[in-house]
Amino acid sequence: AQSQGSLGFQLSSLSLSNVLLPIALHPVYESKQKSEETFAMESIATLGAISRLLSWSKYNSLLWSVLSQFERYPDQQRYLVAAMCAIIDGFNFDLVRKDTESSESKTSVWRSLENRIIPKVEGLLSKETTDKSGRKVNLLRPSVLLALTRLFQKFPSNEFEKKLPSILTVICSALKNRDSSARDVARTTLGKLVVAIDLKYLPDVIRELAITLTEGYQLHVR
Repeated sequence: AQSQGSLGFQLSSLSLSNVLLPIALHPVYESKQKSEETFAMESIATLGAISRLLSWSKYNSLLWSVLSQFERYPDQQRYLVAAMCAIIDGFNFDLVRKDTESSESKTSVWRSLENRIIPKVEGLLSKETTDKSGRKVNLLRPSVLLALTRLFQKFPSNEFEKKLPSILTVICSALKNRDSSARDVARTTLGKLVVAIDLKYLPDVIRELAITLTEGYQLHVR
């Protein structure tokens, strides 16, 4: 099988998965110096472009491989997050198939996302860190939340509406953080989320804010 590149020439699936992917992945795991940052981010952009050309099996394998490396490469989490989001944004597979003129069913891609990929990504929506007073707190990863939202938008609208509340719960919970800088990040992320989704969901956002932010300084945040 061959994939059409943006420059008009053909790349075989073997070239993509066995040659270009390892080259693009290498800086994600190995870039340690500040001077290597630009190189790493260019590699991640390339990774995202390649992911759009992969078969489902290769794409699934790539995404799962990156998702599984967070504990092994704790110092590379910034690049791993960026790589994961780039690959998620490259998702372009069918989630439903028509069985008859009036009925559809979930594809194996849908089932794999639901049972394996999405739960793993949801586990990375925040990271545990220590605040100034020594308490352990969870900080929102904005890029992961927004990438997951974009993935959810590729589902049928009724399924997106089922998944949206969990996203809103995470981001509104982040607004409860006592650290003002963490709240600023959550607030900015919420703004981007509202822009990304249809305005008809704005009442759902406001409702979740009212439910979550109920006391003390949280009322001011709301």
